Amino acid sequence: MKTQRTWVVYKHTCLASKTTNGIYIGKTCQPVHKRWGYKGGYYLMKYRGKYSQPKIAHVILKYGRDSWDNNEFWTHEILLTTLSAEEAAAKEIELITFYDSYYHGLNNTLGGEGRLKYSTIEEKKMAIAAAQKKYHD
Repeated sequence: MKTQRTWVVYKHTCLASKTTNGIYIGKTCQPVHKRWGYKGGYYLMKYRGKYSQPKIAHVILKYGRDSWDNNEFWTHEILLTTLSAEEAAAKEIELITFYDSYYHGLNNTLGGEGRLKYSTIEEKKMAIAAAQKKYHD
């Protein structure tokens, strides 16, 4: 019998960032120490010559790779645990909206992507609209 993976939603905050709110929201079903990586390793991985997460990669490189593991520069928090893939995607969208980490933070998308794709763009737009309504009413 195949075991269902559980997901976590997490937040990285760059305390030194003055140009943005310094927040990145993410989700993973991997152990967080593997996903977050030593010295920001995962966020500095390149695909076809470009960083997969360029905003957060830029800040890690700006303050130095050693800053990633320094609590004076970064905080790393697990916000929610034991979620299904669908719950994690929905919460990621809600929290990116709540922290405004797409427009003024370190997220490159509005969330919900990755391994879990919405079946239609309309479904994703409705999820984003619901998250925005929840936090802006």
